[in-house]
Amino acid sequence: MRNHLKHKIMMKNTITIVGVLILFLSCKKELEEPSFEVSTTATTYNVNETVTFNFKGNPEILSFYPGTTGNNYEFKDRTQVTGNKLLLQFSSLAQRDNGDLRLLVSTNFNGKVDGPSITDATWVDITDRAVLSTGVDRTPSGVIDLSEFSNTQKPVVIAFKYATKVLKSPNSRWVIRTINLDSQSPKGDISSLATMATAGWLAYSFKNPAANWVVTTAQLLMDGGATELDEDWVISKGFDISSVNPDVGIALKNVSTNLSSYDYKFSEPGTYNVVFVAKNADRNGSKEIVKQVTLTIK
Repeated sequence: MRNHLKHKIMMKNTITIVGVLILFLSCKKELEEPSFEVSTTATTYNVNETVTFNFKGNPEILSFYPGTTGNNYEFKDRTQVTGNKLLLQFSSLAQRDNGDLRLLVSTNFNGKVDGPSITDATWVDITDRAVLSTGVDRTPSGVIDLSEFSNTQKPVVIAFKYATKVLKSPNSRWVIRTINLDSQSPKGDISSLATMATAGWLAYSFKNPAANWVVTTAQLLMDGGATELDEDWVISKGFDISSVNPDVGIALKNVSTNLSSYDYKFSEPGTYNVVFVAKNADRNGSKEIVKQVTLTIK
C-alpha cells in the first residue's frame, strides 16, 4: 500500500516536470529578423552639409558604414590590397655630423636582430633620397617613395646605420625625432602603418656597444664614441602594405537605446554607397538585414 502511494506521487511529480518543460519550450520566443528602414530627404548634398538619415523600426544593434575610408561596407572582409605606395618621412637632428649616418632598406631580412642576420640580409642604401639635418633640429626628410621595395610582396624593413671610419672627439650625435610610414592607395587615401612608437625598433652594435642607439617611443638617439670606432644599427619591424585591416562599421545603437535618426557630414565630394546593418541577437545566434542608400556629395 505504502509503495503504491509512493509510486503515484513520483508519477505525479514526473508529469508535472514534463508539463513545465513543454510549457517553457512552447513559450520560448524565436529570434525575429529585425524590422528596419532608412530614408533621406534627398540624394544629393553639398560637402559638409548635414545629412539626416531617418529610421523606421527598432533593431537591437545598428551599425553605419558611410562609405568613407576605413568605413566602407564593400571592404568589411578585405585583408589584402594591391597597388598601394609605401611612403616614409622622418625628421632629424645632427650635431657634429661626420657623414656617418646611412638610411637602408631590406626585403629579405629575417627579423632577427643579431650580427649574422644583419650581415646575411641585402640592404639597399637610400640615404641620398632623404634630406638629413646639417645642424637644424627637426629637419624634414621629405617624402620618400619606397614602392619599388613594397611591390616585391615581401615585408619591407628600414634601418639607420651609424658607422665611423676615423676617431674624433667628440664624435657625431644623431637624433631621429619623428618617423611616419604610410600606405597610399591608388585613390590617394593615406593609412598609417607606423610611427616612432609603433615601428618596432631594435638596436644592435657591431662595434663599441657602449655607444649604441638608444630607442624610446619618442626618438632614436645615437651618440658616437670618442675612443672606439662605431658600427651601430637600429632596425624596424617588417611592413607588408598588401596586408590591411578590414573596414569597420560605426556603432550607432545597442539593445538599450532607441534611435529615430542620425546626422552625418561628408567632408569630400563623391558618390557614397551608405550602408546600415541592423541586427537582432541572442545567445543562440543573430539575424540581420542590410539597407543601402546611394548619395552624391558635391
